[in-house]
Amino acid sequence: MKSLLYYDLTTKALTDGSAAWQPPVLTFGESLTLGLRFQETLNGSQSDANPTVTYLKAGSGNVDARPVTGQWRLKIGPDAQSDANTTAALAWNVGGQELQAAINGRAAITTSFGAASVMQVNGSYLIKFGAGATDVPLALVESQLHPPCFDQVNSWQVAGAWISELRLSQAPVLFTDGSALVLPPAPTITRVQAGYTSDDGNVKMDEIQQLTMPPEFQGAYQFKFHNTRSVLLSPEDDIDVGATALAAFGSGITVTLPRNGVWRIDFGGDFAGSPQDLLEVIVADAPPGDLTFTLTLDKAPLAAMLRTQTAVTLPLEIELGIADDSVLGGVRVDKIRTSITVQRGVIFPMLATAAGINWLRPVPKDYVPFTADQIITGQQFYACALGNGEATVFTVDHNLNSDAIAAVLLRQNNGDGRMLVEGTDYTVTFGNANTLTVTLLGVPTPPATAGLGMVITAAGPVAVFQAHTHTIDQIIGLVALLENYGSRITTLESYIPANPPTVSTASSALKIAIPARTEVLFYNPAKLDLTALPPLAPLLLPAVAQATVGALTDPLPTPTLNAVWNAATRTLIPGSSGRIPASYVDAGGYVASDGRILFPASRSGTTNSYYPRCFERTLFEFPINEQQLQVGRTLDVQFALAAQLLNANCEGQWVAVIEWGLPVDQTDPTNEDANLQTINWSATPILAQRIYLTSLLMTHFFGCRIARSASGITADKMLYNGWQSATSAAPSTPNFVLRGRLVQFDTKNNVPDAHGWLYYGFGSAADGASLTDPITATIG
Repeated sequence: MKSLLYYDLTTKALTDGSAAWQPPVLTFGESLTLGLRFQETLNGSQSDANPTVTYLKAGSGNVDARPVTGQWRLKIGPDAQSDANTTAALAWNVGGQELQAAINGRAAITTSFGAASVMQVNGSYLIKFGAGATDVPLALVESQLHPPCFDQVNSWQVAGAWISELRLSQAPVLFTDGSALVLPPAPTITRVQAGYTSDDGNVKMDEIQQLTMPPEFQGAYQFKFHNTRSVLLSPEDDIDVGATALAAFGSGITVTLPRNGVWRIDFGGDFAGSPQDLLEVIVADAPPGDLTFTLTLDKAPLAAMLRTQTAVTLPLEIELGIADDSVLGGVRVDKIRTSITVQRGVIFPMLATAAGINWLRPVPKDYVPFTADQIITGQQFYACALGNGEATVFTVDHNLNSDAIAAVLLRQNNGDGRMLVEGTDYTVTFGNANTLTVTLLGVPTPPATAGLGMVITAAGPVAVFQAHTHTIDQIIGLVALLENYGSRITTLESYIPANPPTVSTASSALKIAIPARTEVLFYNPAKLDLTALPPLAPLLLPAVAQATVGALTDPLPTPTLNAVWNAATRTLIPGSSGRIPASYVDAGGYVASDGRILFPASRSGTTNSYYPRCFERTLFEFPINEQQLQVGRTLDVQFALAAQLLNANCEGQWVAVIEWGLPVDQTDPTNEDANLQTINWSATPILAQRIYLTSLLMTHFFGCRIARSASGITADKMLYNGWQSATSAAPSTPNFVLRGRLVQFDTKNNVPDAHGWLYYGFGSAADGASLTDPITATIG
C-alpha cells in the first residue's frame, strides 16, 4: 500500500489532504509506503513548506511491553563479557530478590562494585551496588527472550547514591530509519491520433496528443516543441491557460478536457492535417520531493504476534528530526502517533505458479532520464543491519553491481560489540554481482533484531575501468543550454537584416554615478538625527477617492473631507501650520482635501484615486541614447531603499516605481532646432512595488536591466534580489530617460488627525554597502 500524506509543522496534524489520516486494515506480507508532504499554518492560512529533515524513524509494536517467555543474562561492569561478570541464565519474569541473588552470586561483581540490592517496581529493576558510590554499566546479553527485547538502562543519583533502572521492553515489530526524497510522477504526453492528409486532399485528420497530469505532481512545467518552450504552467492551470501557452508554437492548437487530469490537444490551424512530433514536457521547477519511507509487514516478531490472533492493532510512531535554529541543538523532534491494524494473510508464496523475480535494478528518483550507461566511480560501500531473532543465514542484495568485492565485515551491533572473524564466525558466498549470502558459524542463539552490523566494500562496477560514454540528458544543464541556443539562433536568423547594425565590441562598461540620499520629509536640519526629531510632527495626508470632481474656485474652497477640484489656471495652494509647504498647481491639475487642508494631488491614470503630490520624491533620473546602449549591451541599475514612519499615529504606504519616458521636442512654430518641450512618461512602469510604512525601518532592494539586441529591447525587474521579466514594459527605443520615484503616498483609512515624520534612505545595494554609498548604474 502506498499513500501520500500531509503533515502540518504548525498544528502537527497528519492528514490525507482533506481529513485526518485513517490507515486501512493491512495484511501480513504487505509493504506500507508513506510519502510525507509538509505544510505550515501561519495566521490561519496553510501553505507548502520544505523543511530540512535530518532524520526519519518509523516503528510499530507494543508500547513498553515486557517479554512473555525465554531466558536472558545480565552483564555488570564495563569489561568484556565473561562468566565472572555475567549472571547465570535468568527467567523472563525473574523477581527482584532472585535477580539480586544472581548478581551477588558472582564474587568478581561484589568485589568490584559491592553487593547489589534490587527492588522490582512496576516492571523495572532498581539496582544499587554497595553504598552507591559508582555508576555501574549494565547490559542485556545472550538474550533468548520472546518477543525479542531491548534493555533500557537509566542511571541517576538519589540522595548521593547511584541507582540504575533496568527495564526489559519488547522491540518494535516494524522499524525503519531509511527514507528518501522521491519526486512524484511527471506529466506525460502520448499520441492519440497521428495527423494525416490523403493524396487527393479530400481526407484530413488533425494530430491529436494527450497530456496526463498525475494528481500528486507538484511544481511548474513547460511544453517544448521544436526548440521552443512555452511559458511555465502549474497543475492548477485550466485548458484556457494551456491553449494560450501552446499558441507560442503556432495558431490553431485547441485544448479540451475529456476527463479530470487529462488534456486532449488538437493540432489544427497551421498544423491541420499533418503529423507532428510529440510535445515534450519539461519539469522546470519542482519541490525537492516527498519524504518517503517503507515498512515491510513480513518480519518474524509480527508473524509471532499473529500466531495467537487473527489481527493485531498496534501504534505506529513516526519520529522526525527537523532542522530548527530556535531549539537547543538546532534539531526539533516531532513524533507522529497513530495506529494500524494488521491481519493474517491467506495467500502464501508457495501458491505461486512461478516464483517472482527481483530484478535488483536501481529506480531513478528524479526527472533525469535513466539509461543503462549511467555509472558510479571509486570505492562503493553498502551498510545494513542483520538479525531478526530467528535466522542465522542472510541473503543480502547490496546492488553494488561488482564482482570486485574487497571486504565483507560483521560486528556485534552494540556499544562494545566485537568484530566477527570471517572463516571463524561466519562465511560468505556470492550469488552474482549484486547478491551475497552470509552464514553464521557455531551460533548458540540467533542474533536479535538488528543485532549485527554489516559493511560491504567493492572496488566499483566494471564500467569504472572502461571508456565512459554519456548521453546528452545525463549532462546536467546541457539540454536546457542547447535548447536555449537553438531558440536564440532561430530568432536571430529570422531577424537579421540585410545590413545589420553595428554590435558593440567595447570591453569596458560605461558607468553612471547616482548620489545616495536620505531625507525626513518637511524637516531640513544641518545634520540629520532621527533620534532628535521635534515632537510636533507634520500632517500625513491620505489618498482621496472621489468620482465627482468640481471646479476650483477663487477664493479657494473650504477644506472638505474627500473632495477633489480641477484647477483652470495656475494657482498657489497654501500649506499648513503642520509643516506642509505651500505649492502651485498647474492648469488642469487637481486639488484634494482630507477635511483639514487643501493640497495638490496626482491622479492615478484614469482611476478615481488622487494622491498627495507633496509626498512624491524622485530618487534618480538620467538619459540614455543609442550610442550608449548599443546592440549587445545592457543597462543595469540596482539600489537599496529604506523607509519608516517616526512618531506617527498611523500606518501608510508608498509605491516605488522605475519608469521610462521619451523626450519630445517643440514643433510650434515650425523649423525649430533641437528644443526640449517635455518628456512623455510611459503609462506602464518597468517596476511598481507597494511599500507598507510602519515604525519599523525596512530595507527593500529593487532594480532593472534593459538589454538591446538585434531583435529589439528587453527588460527585467529586480524585486528583493529576485529577477522577473518586464519586457512588456521595456522602452520602445534606445533613446529614453529612466527615473526612479516614490509615489502614491497614502495613510490608513479612518485616522482623523494623521501625523508623523516620514523618513527614507536611498543608496547602494552592493554586498557590504550602506545607504550612504552612491549607486553605480552600468552599461556593459
